[in-house]
Amino acid sequence: MKKAVALLMILAMSLTLLCGCGGDSTAQAPEGMKALESTDKLEYNIYVPYGWTQDLSTGAVSAYAGSSDLSSIVMTQYTYDTQEAKDLLEYTNNYTEELSKTFTDFKLAEDSPLGTTLDGLPAYKIEYTGKLAGKEYKFMQVICLKGGATIYFFTYTSLSTVYDSHLDDVNKILDNFDFK
Repeated sequence: MKKAVALLMILAMSLTLLCGCGGDSTAQAPEGMKALESTDKLEYNIYVPYGWTQDLSTGAVSAYAGSSDLSSIVMTQYTYDTQEAKDLLEYTNNYTEELSKTFTDFKLAEDSPLGTTLDGLPAYKIEYTGKLAGKEYKFMQVICLKGGATIYFFTYTSLSTVYDSHLDDVNKILDNFDFK
């Protein structure tokens, strides 16, 4: 049940990034990027290209590509429950199973989950498509367990038709992500 609630929260935040508020913190940001801000003390730094707009209305650390293109990224974290899964791969597989129940026409990419890293820590990347309210969305999620106690979710959400147009930006965001 906790997993289903967390899943729905991530999806809701990813799909409702409609109203943006700017945050222009550039302290130590890579060239051409700005830091996302939060009212909470973050345990990580995440940067987006200058053209992206931070959304402070969701309560999560998130941004979207532009006013006419609401492709978005969101970073969330949850306490890891060792009773739900023995390791990150099992957690990711269980999470993917929950996703398949959420969407109509759910389709997981053939290479998902794919082993990767997030700031040098082991992680899994999943890519999938699914329909919500009659529109087909494509998602990329990077799921990382830090310190054996916290699961981090990076989620990129876009309409399938424009997904590829932001992959360079999304990969740059992931490449420059760092834990404090």
